[in-house]
This record gives sequence, C-alpha cells and structure tokens, in this order.
Amino acid sequence: MSIVHLRVPSGKIYDPLPSQMEFHAATEKFRVYVGGMGAGKTLANCVEAFLTAMTYPGSVGLLGRWSHSELRDTTWETLKRIVPRQLVIDECCSTQKTEMLLRAPDGKVSKIHGKHCSNWKSVTSMNLDWFGVDELTELPDDRTWKQLEGRLRGDVGPHRGWGSGTPAGHDWVWQLFVKKGYRGYRAIKAPTSQNVHNPAGYEQNLRRSGTLEWNKRFLDAEFDVWEGQCLKQWEERVHVIPRFRPPDHWPRFLAMDPGLADPTAALIFAADENGIVYVTDEFYQSGLTIDEQCVGILRMVGDLKLEWAVIDPATRIRSETTGQTRLQMYRDGGLPVIEANNRILDSIAYIENLLAVDNNRMNPITGRLGCPGVFVFENC
Repeated sequence: MSIVHLRVPSGKIYDPLPSQMEFHAATEKFRVYVGGMGAGKTLANCVEAFLTAMTYPGSVGLLGRWSHSELRDTTWETLKRIVPRQLVIDECCSTQKTEMLLRAPDGKVSKIHGKHCSNWKSVTSMNLDWFGVDELTELPDDRTWKQLEGRLRGDVGPHRGWGSGTPAGHDWVWQLFVKKGYRGYRAIKAPTSQNVHNPAGYEQNLRRSGTLEWNKRFLDAEFDVWEGQCLKQWEERVHVIPRFRPPDHWPRFLAMDPGLADPTAALIFAADENGIVYVTDEFYQSGLTIDEQCVGILRMVGDLKLEWAVIDPATRIRSETTGQTRLQMYRDGGLPVIEANNRILDSIAYIENLLAVDNNRMNPITGRLGCPGVFVFENC
C-alpha cells in the first residue's frame, strides 16, 4: 500500500518528513521513532499500522499506548482520521473493546486491536502479526514490549514491532535500541526542527521558554538528558534542612505516585505565610497492596488536615477484571485523592522557580538574605 494518497488529520495529503520516510522504509524487525514535540510521532506510528494492515491482508495487529484515555483521544483518533472510511468494515473504541476491521486486498479482512499497555499481562494470550506502541517511553519498563515480541506468532506476518515517543534519558528504550546495539533493533531520531508543517514560530516559542536540558530532550530528541537533569538548581546544602514541627495553621498537602511491584511514594507538603514550601514527610515502600499503602500513608498523615491530595492520573484506568479504577480504590481506602496535573513543561518550570534562590528574600532558616522557595526536611 502506497503512502502517497493518505490524508493526515488536517485533511492534507500525507507528506512524510525525512525521518518518517526513514521509519517507514526501515527493514529492521524492531524500530523506534524518537522525536521532539511536534515531530509527527503518533502520525508516523498510525500510518505504519495502516500500511502494514493493508500490505499483509488478513493480518492481526495491535496499536497500543500506556493509558486507554490517551489511546482513545490521541492515537486511535489519529488512526481513524487517516484510514479511508470506505475500507472500514467495523470500528469501536471503548474500555471493553477497541478494534478496527479493514477491507484488505485479496478480499481479506485485517484487524487492528487497540490496547492500553499499563498491564503487560493483558497481552499474554494474543497472537499477532505486528504491533506498534505510541509514546513508548511512557512504559516504565520493557515487560510489555517483551510480551508483545513474544506474541508475534500470527500466520500472516510480517512479525515486526515498532514504537514512537519522546526520549526519556537512559531508560529501557535507550538500553534496548541504542546502547546494546542488537541486530534488528533501530532508533530513528526526529528533532522538532525537521517538521516544516508546524506553525510559524512553534519551535522558537518552545525553545525560548525551556531550559537547555529541556530543549535537548523535548525539541532536539536527545537521549542524554532526562527530567531529573532539568532541575539544575537543586543543592542539598541549600534545600535540605533539619526537621521541625510546622505550625498547625500552615496548610498541608499530599502528593503520591502509586506502585504495586514498584515503590509507592507519597510526600506531605506545608506552606508558610510567605509561600515557602516545605517537604515535611515521606512514605516510600514497594510490594504493598493498595489497602496497605493507604494504611501506611494515613498513618503518616495522622491528624493533619489536608487542603488537597493528588495522585497520578493513570490510576483512573479501569481494571478489565473488576471494572473499578485504582483511583476509587485509594479513595475507598481513606485517601481523598484527585487526579494530578502531569503537564511536564509546567511542572518543571514551577519546580525550577521554587528551587531558585531569591537574594532579596529573608531565609527563615539562616536568618540572612537568600532563600529558595522550597525546603526538604532531612528525614525525607
């Protein structure tokens, strides 16, 4: 199937960038398209899925993403808008079933499954001819990818897999596709600057507002920087202080990043009259059930009144077995959590602002001028 007549979501004919052409033409069994913001990652992934379904009539493929909401709102929506409607026999997208049946050549029907990848066990019983994972670096480890590799045992082929996403430092994607240099694995890089279809000034505006490290990762698609490196202003001697009991009238807040096999982390914050933030306590433990996590975190909170408590929004995904969300399970366990805002650029800018030392502000710890916007108790 040729790409020359495909239409992108804007309605224009697909005009692939050099990196997108390289991605589509790659012969490696496994490849990843790593790009900056606005580098056409999702589009390239979906085009590759459609072309493969047409090139291998009767094939069964999977198009995945970490959460169902992102799969539904971004990846699957992009796929729907590039597939010619006359080729669609049936299509649905729900938490129970996401699937597209396509009229392929030779009178055959190709099938594309949509899957959220937050639970690697959900793909263990599938037989696939190909797969693609959008925003691959959202996956915390390689378990889902390895399971998908093991599912490539369909009768049609081509028995290939690919991913797309923004580099996330020296994570498992870098380890697998770059460092180890396995034959049959390839990383294709696409900086934001390559996309001539972006609006005028798009990259320049982002670059002006980002740090050097942020720009390297999110615009230049470099693997050698990651989120932690964006926080260059952190200094233990400046920001870590002895523990003390904050006054009861200071507002308290809770933020948590849950895990099951991976550690669950929860922090308590307080803010003084001048808006200085203090990280006062920490819960960090792995291998606990949700009920056990709730008990431990509530014990840490004690009788403190929380102004708000936030949690990773990925917890809103419903379990395919129980139909219940982890978010609701934490609420049932006594934690009054709401979904956090995970916008990375906003978060980095906010934290950098807190870490910065204001030379005109009195430091309540030293009693001298020069004070950051956040302190961390040494017990954390």
